[in-house]
Amino acid sequence: MHDIQVIPLQQHHIGKTYVFRVELIQHGDGRWHASIPALACAIWASTKHEALDLIRNAAQAYVEGRLTRGWPVPYDMEAVDTPVIAVTI
Repeated sequence: MHDIQVIPLQQHHIGKTYVFRVELIQHGDGRWHASIPALACAIWASTKHEALDLIRNAAQAYVEGRLTRGWPVPYDMEAVDTPVIAVTI
C-alpha cells in the first residue's frame, strides 16, 4: 500500500510542499514498517498511525536538514509551490 504524506516545513522554508510516496507494510507479528525509498528513510512502529507519524517526522528532519545546509532535495518526489493538503484513506 502506498500513502502520500505532506511534510509541513518550518516557517523559514515555507513556499514549497514536498510530497513523498510512502511504502507501508504490516508484518505478521503486527508491527508496521514505513519507508520513503527516495530519502532512504525507514522506521518500525507498533501501529499504522505511529508508523505514519514517525516516517513524517523522519522525512521532515531529512528535508529541513538538507535545505538548511543548502543541499538539494532528491528529485524522486513531487514539489508544489502552492499550499496543499493530502487525504489518505
